[in-house]
Amino acid sequence: MMKPNSNEDDLDSVEVSTPPQNHIGENRPSGQGYPPATPTSEWYYTQQRDDSTINVAGTEVANAQVPMMAQFCCAILVLVAITTGFDKHETSNYSYAVAASIIAMIFSLAGIVFAATPGLGGQMLFSAPILGSVSVGYLNALFLFVWWLVAACVLTFDHPFLITGNGYFASWAGFVFSIMGCGVSASAVRSTLSGVGPLLGLVGASVILIIATPEEIGSNHEHNSEAVYALILGIFTPLLVLVILNVGDTTSTVGPMKLPILVILSILWVVMASLVTFRGPFKDTGNGYFAAWAGAGMCLLATHQTRVTANANDMTQIRQTNSTDTADTAEDDVVRV
Repeated sequence: MMKPNSNEDDLDSVEVSTPPQNHIGENRPSGQGYPPATPTSEWYYTQQRDDSTINVAGTEVANAQVPMMAQFCCAILVLVAITTGFDKHETSNYSYAVAASIIAMIFSLAGIVFAATPGLGGQMLFSAPILGSVSVGYLNALFLFVWWLVAACVLTFDHPFLITGNGYFASWAGFVFSIMGCGVSASAVRSTLSGVGPLLGLVGASVILIIATPEEIGSNHEHNSEAVYALILGIFTPLLVLVILNVGDTTSTVGPMKLPILVILSILWVVMASLVTFRGPFKDTGNGYFAAWAGAGMCLLATHQTRVTANANDMTQIRQTNSTDTADTAEDDVVRV
């Protein structure tokens, strides 16, 4: 009879696998759009991912490079929009727009390099309580996120991109791609905001409306009353959202209040959006225009979701009641027999 292999033989027969290689033959880093470092390695992680690269015009490009490339293109569009469509002597924030776009181009190019060279972009700098392990590439992505956020707010709320155009959309697109550059995917956002996404979107629209309306308020403004209405609704909406998030579901004692609140809020937002976009002050597409209709849409979506949930809960209660009645009837029949 043959003896089974010893533990030493088993260990000798085990093949040691190496960390997966990316398209340039180097190990993949943590940070810069990738999950945090594993306990066994601070620079690279060893789990193979099928979506490490994508094919762009026949060229393999790392996923982490795509949002950086997009930000670079957005920065070019902002620079072209400000230099070709506005007079530097008569336009507010002209110099800032030029500087903001150039700096965004420089750091997005750096992000492309960091994503292509894991040995450089994956170097760990420090650890933070919320951010976790921060690499060179991830720190660059965080800087771009803050930079685009400030730039988009200044250029579209103040000057020069007050209404929609190439500069307006490029500014906000750069901000969106900077979020992706930090490793936030659409699927992750949907999973995190499941159930409360419309309400949080409503709060975001309220904040934008609060920022956009004050400059339209005053006795010398033609649509002062509409702007005041929008501002008041924008201020009170986040407070009502807090109430909605704390009244519980539709099966609780206070849950039934949630749907009526959302219905009233939807009516108020639809009326407000109609007034400020048909009469003024947001006839032209811009932050105020989009915030008004986005908020109305989020209200209607939240109302619909709440009604569907309430109907589902009612059907569940009916089924449970019928099951209980059936069980009681069967028990009574057995007792009679």
